[in-house]
Amino acid sequence: MSNYIFQKIKYMPLVTCVILLGCISLNSGKGQDAAAALVRNAWKANKNEDYQTAIGHTQKCIKFNEKEAVNMQKAMTEPIPTSRDNRNREAVTEKWALNYVGTSYYIMGRAYEKLDKPAEALKAYQHLVETLPFAHAWDSKGWFWKPAAAAQKRITELDAASKKQ
Repeated sequence: MSNYIFQKIKYMPLVTCVILLGCISLNSGKGQDAAAALVRNAWKANKNEDYQTAIGHTQKCIKFNEKEAVNMQKAMTEPIPTSRDNRNREAVTEKWALNYVGTSYYIMGRAYEKLDKPAEALKAYQHLVETLPFAHAWDSKGWFWKPAAAAQKRITELDAASKKQ
């Protein structure tokens, strides 16, 4: 019986390490799967009008993946061409960090707009346009769209609205 207890105690540090590493990776937003989940949750929170939660998800995605996104952007000289027939889908999805971080900035901007914080929205949109212009986002209807182009449109509309005031 005491031998059994000592064997259990002997393996406790290993079990504890495995559990802690699992928890750390679950809390991390780093990597393609985590970034995808964060963006999915940000869209969902935005749709549910839970804008602070949407911003939180986008900030986490950005925090853990922006360096990789910027490196992907810098390695490109032009955006990957896409079409409604999913041309270059694989090439686009290989730029996962660029796409998820770029989409995060767009979602963040929309959430700030809904919270009536246009200055913060503009900051998110401008960063997207200036830093990650080649990002793509997948529309559930079956095609890619460009968050930077949508952000540029929002910048123009916000600027026009501020000049009217």
